[in-house]
Amino acid sequence: MTKEKFIDRLGKLVEIPTISQNVEANSKALGLVEEWADKRCKKLRVTNGNAEILLIGSGNLLQPKVGFLVHMDVVSAKPELFKLTHSGNRLLGRGVSDMKFSIPIGIELLNNVVKENSANDFTLAITTDEEVGGGEGGKHLADEIKFRPGVLIVPDGGDGLVLINKSKGVAHVWVESVGRPAHASEPWLGKNALTPLCRLAVTLLDKYDQNTQQVNWETTMNIGSFSGGKSVNQVCPEAVLKIDFRFPEKRSVAELLTEVQNLASQVDPDLQVKLAAAGDPTYTDIESTAVRKLMQASQEVLGHRLSVDGEFGASDARYWSKYEVPIIMTKPKGGGIHSDEEWIDLDSCMTFYSLMSRYISIL
Repeated sequence: MTKEKFIDRLGKLVEIPTISQNVEANSKALGLVEEWADKRCKKLRVTNGNAEILLIGSGNLLQPKVGFLVHMDVVSAKPELFKLTHSGNRLLGRGVSDMKFSIPIGIELLNNVVKENSANDFTLAITTDEEVGGGEGGKHLADEIKFRPGVLIVPDGGDGLVLINKSKGVAHVWVESVGRPAHASEPWLGKNALTPLCRLAVTLLDKYDQNTQQVNWETTMNIGSFSGGKSVNQVCPEAVLKIDFRFPEKRSVAELLTEVQNLASQVDPDLQVKLAAAGDPTYTDIESTAVRKLMQASQEVLGHRLSVDGEFGASDARYWSKYEVPIIMTKPKGGGIHSDEEWIDLDSCMTFYSLMSRYISIL
């Protein structure tokens, strides 16, 4: 793939304001990608709610040897950011790093597999709602469409060609409390809904707050919202505590939810604990065949093995965790994601393309 071809296609994608849930813009961009695909490719396009999913492949669309999962949607930006600009070796614009760079590369990898009539069938999967959780896109693709590649490449983490072999799971837990209003001068006549939530929060902080003070791979807890009451002189009748847990592969959503439920019942049996959203952690064994082949390709293309690290954030890769699909997560050097200075390194993109080409050929 030439730099000129990559820049041209990336520029065309950046110009389309594919903000999450902008159905028309995302549909237009998916149509453009379809035009770039070899005419011999197989295609499947699915609409689910406000999301669209596009599968383009060389063979078995749903069970290919290699899957390449990317998302078209981006976060909102100033109008001038929907134009690709250059600054030395850096390409700037909304979504260049997160993650439109991967789409011209993905379609080129696919076209090469088709032209070479490779036995390693390849499917490019594009969703349009990753930035808003992926519930209608990635989750639907994994659970309902049953997309099950032998290896799933997800270039949505690992800047600078670092292999991310594990990422934390997420659980958003809401605790609701109902009290009984009364005048603040006579609090014994009411029940303050905030009080049990305060006690629960202190109990949880005693266990998890130490993990928020430094970088670690343990479970962390963030009190994102603590709300209740409308007047300072009224006993609060309703309150909600909203907590964000990030947890490693050794723990589960069910375990965390049960822990909060048990602690809440000890504080006040009337507290209601709800799971608002969740995502599983991901983990890929570095001794697996998928990783060993990647390291072989890295040695051949780069002259060294990729370094390995974990990542604290989540991606759509989490939807394949329970299906034990090996996840290969790495990407070119970039930065400024979601900011006005988002950028991707051109030479690093070309290196990533060469690495993935070799990797696919030896799997």
